[in-house]
Amino acid sequence: MEDRGGALALHYGMCGARFRFDGRMLALVLEDDEYGGANTVGVRIDGGPELVLPCSPDGRTRLHLAAADLEPGWHEAHVYRRSATWRGTLLWKGIAVAEGCAVAEAPMPASGLALEMYGDSVLSGEAVEHVGFEEQEDAVALEHSYAGPEDRATNAWWGYGAILARTLGCRASIQGIGGVSLLDGTGWYCQPEPVGLESTFDKACPIPGRMTPWDFGRFRADWVLIGIGQNDANGGRPHDPDFRARWRDTYLGVIRRLRQAHGDPRFLLFTTILMHDPVWDELLDEVASQAGSGVFRHRFRRNGAATPGHPRIAEQIEMAEELADAILARTP
Repeated sequence: MEDRGGALALHYGMCGARFRFDGRMLALVLEDDEYGGANTVGVRIDGGPELVLPCSPDGRTRLHLAAADLEPGWHEAHVYRRSATWRGTLLWKGIAVAEGCAVAEAPMPASGLALEMYGDSVLSGEAVEHVGFEEQEDAVALEHSYAGPEDRATNAWWGYGAILARTLGCRASIQGIGGVSLLDGTGWYCQPEPVGLESTFDKACPIPGRMTPWDFGRFRADWVLIGIGQNDANGGRPHDPDFRARWRDTYLGVIRRLRQAHGDPRFLLFTTILMHDPVWDELLDEVASQAGSGVFRHRFRRNGAATPGHPRIAEQIEMAEELADAILARTP
C-alpha cells in the first residue's frame, strides 16, 4: 500500500485499513484501473459479515455504499482488498459518512508482534471460497461451486497470512502474488516474461512497468515468513547443479537484504500444502541450513501432499494454525 496523490494504492490482497466512524452510513470512493480485470473490496462493520463491493476496471472514480441504516453511534470498519495482485491497482480515494459525523483511528491490535509475509496465490487466497471442494482441482470447483468465477471465489481475508495475523492478534504486511516463483524467468507471474520474488519483494507495486520501491522504514517486522516453491517448476531446472546454485544463492540474498531492512528479524521458510515436487523442499532445506541463526524451516503436516487445487478455507486455516504454533514456540 502506498500514497498516490492523496489516495491509497492497494496493490496486494488484504491491503486496506481499520477505522472508526460515527453515524448510520458509510461509503467508499474507489477507482479501479484497466489492468488485469475487476477488483473486489471487502467491508466488515463491527466484526460482522463481509459485504463485497465489486469494482469496474475502467479507471473511473465511483462512490460505493458500504453500510446504511446502522444503529446511531460509533462503529468500526475493516476495509480490505479481496482480489489478486494481477488484477492491477485499486485506488481508495476517500471515505464518506453522514453530515456532521466523524472518522477516527481504530485501536491497534492487542499483540505488539509484527509479521511480514511473502508468498504466491495460496497466500493471497485465490479460489479459497470454493468451499466443499477441498483436495480437488480448481477446474472441478469452477464447474460446480456455488462461489462462481475466480474473481468472486478469491478472498485474501481467508488466505493463511490474514488468518494467522488474526489468530495472533498482530499487525501484518502481506505480499501474496499469484504465480510468483523465486527467480525472474520462472513461474507464472506476468507471463510471457515472468517476474520472480527476487524482483518484487522490495516493491510497493510489483507490476512490471509500474514497479515502485517499498520503504521498509514504514513497517518493521519481528518475523518474516516466506512461502514459495509451488510455481518454480515452470521454467526451473531443480536437478541442474547451476540452477540449484543460482536458486539457493538468490534466496539467501533475499534473506540477507530483508534481515538488514528489518533489523535482524526471525525467518520462517516453507512451501505449502499444495501438491508439488519434493525437490523444492530439498532445495529449501539447503537454504535454511546456510542462512544462519534466526532462520527456521517449517514443514506442514500435509506438506506438498494435501490438494492439487488451491487450498480452500478449511485448508488455509489448517496452515495458519500450524504456522501460529511454530511462531509461538519460538517467541519469548
